[in-house]
Amino acid sequence: MFRDAPVIKHYSKEMYYRILAYKFLPEEMDTILYLDPDIIIINEIRSLYETDISQALFAEAYHDRLSVKEINRLRLRPYDIEAYYNSGVLLMNLALQRQRIDEREVFAFVEENKLRLILPDQDIINALYAKEIVKVDEVRFNYDPRYYFYYKLASNGRVDMDYVVKHSSIIHFCGRKKPWNKNYSGNFHSLYKHYEKIALMPQPV
Repeated sequence: MFRDAPVIKHYSKEMYYRILAYKFLPEEMDTILYLDPDIIIINEIRSLYETDISQALFAEAYHDRLSVKEINRLRLRPYDIEAYYNSGVLLMNLALQRQRIDEREVFAFVEENKLRLILPDQDIINALYAKEIVKVDEVRFNYDPRYYFYYKLASNGRVDMDYVVKHSSIIHFCGRKKPWNKNYSGNFHSLYKHYEKIALMPQPV
């Protein structure tokens, strides 16, 4: 499928499958929720799946940090993005994507922007489709442990550890440091290990 598609740096042709999933999934499937493997789900996510995206291609969260937004707006300035969405949690309107997304446009974007792309598949979604994305709450559906103190400070102490455990549904361990590595020392490591232990426990027959 992607034999002639351009690649960049260490990103392989597999990066296209998330954006062009509609080409491979059954025609009768009209909505799907994509989740990165570096997440844990600790509360319900049905309400995320039921988000109204009837008029949008995606629903995603963006990490509302001024530095993150401005750097990525400058990188992708020709495409006039207002926010930089994180595609690790991605609700997709497959029915509408079949009508509006053209893989040739995607390939052309990568070919033309090879020098400015950092996270190619995420950059593609933001540059080409940001205006067709429904925003979802990042604290609830794409919580990034790296920003624990920011969330807590910005909420006047409300979004603390107890709040996250009770109200956040998806914790997303973004970045290079991952909690399954022995040298990880980031926030929510103990919580990750708790769920890892549960997942690895033998299941009753």
